[in-house]
Amino acid sequence: RIPTTYVLTLDKVLSSYLPRTPALAEDLVLGYEVSRAYHYTNRTEVWEQRPLTPELLQYAASDVRHLHQLQDALNMKLPPSIVTKVRDASTERVLMPAAAADRRAEAPTIVKKSDISRLIYARPTPPSTATNTGDGKSAAGQAAGAGDGN
Repeated sequence: RIPTTYVLTLDKVLSSYLPRTPALAEDLVLGYEVSRAYHYTNRTEVWEQRPLTPELLQYAASDVRHLHQLQDALNMKLPPSIVTKVRDASTERVLMPAAAADRRAEAPTIVKKSDISRLIYARPTPPSTATNTGDGKSAAGQAAGAGDGN
């Protein structure tokens, strides 16, 4: 059964749709460590304390550091009608009055059930950063196979 609302965690989306860079890898590790230390143990009150610890400030920054690149990747991957629905729903949530703030935490139903299977089963194609070295192999491919006898 396919859910009517499909929401992935940020780390899964970043891992699926962006090329692996040292900065992304570092942020994913930090996110895992902070989530394990605070969120999985239900210690979310640390976000109410001021000033935030340097660890939490870095975690919060890492949550948004890759969003522009992710938006570009998803805009190329998703059908324009879905991109428009997401943009409109996001704008509505940002402009929502403070009195309705509790509704902001709810995942909106943006995508129809008929669209979900196509989106779930579509294989993400991250942009290639490899360069051809002229011998039929990419620089990334040569680096990956450097120690394996290829």
